[in-house]
Amino acid sequence: MERKICIVFDFTESFWNLRKKQPLQSYEILRNIFCVAASRGKERIIFVNQNEELLSEKTLLEKTGTAFSFKDVNISEMFDFKYQEDIEECFSALRTEVLDYNDYSEINIKSNDINTGFLIAELQFDSKMIAG
Repeated sequence: MERKICIVFDFTESFWNLRKKQPLQSYEILRNIFCVAASRGKERIIFVNQNEELLSEKTLLEKTGTAFSFKDVNISEMFDFKYQEDIEECFSALRTEVLDYNDYSEINIKSNDINTGFLIAELQFDSKMIAG
């Protein structure tokens, strides 16, 4: 959405390089994300100086391949690029309650799906489990 003034953060070579290394990151989509960010101000566009090299036109125009290298990550790393305020807002939208139950026997589940071949994480439940 266009605004009178647009302030752009992370319009840097380092952020571009970080994003392009992500698995299955399409060059065209990434370029469009940066171009859209740089074109939303109707009257002014302010690029925040983060003491890093701003993304160059040369880099934007240099088509890159798609990365296919996947790596294991800790579940906590999935929130590395999230702002605390956004996470708190998401959690505040959840309705949670502590479950009071007495059956602590093991729950057997399939650890993979034959149709897709994706691994499904095995779940372990304990008395502190919270349902949403």
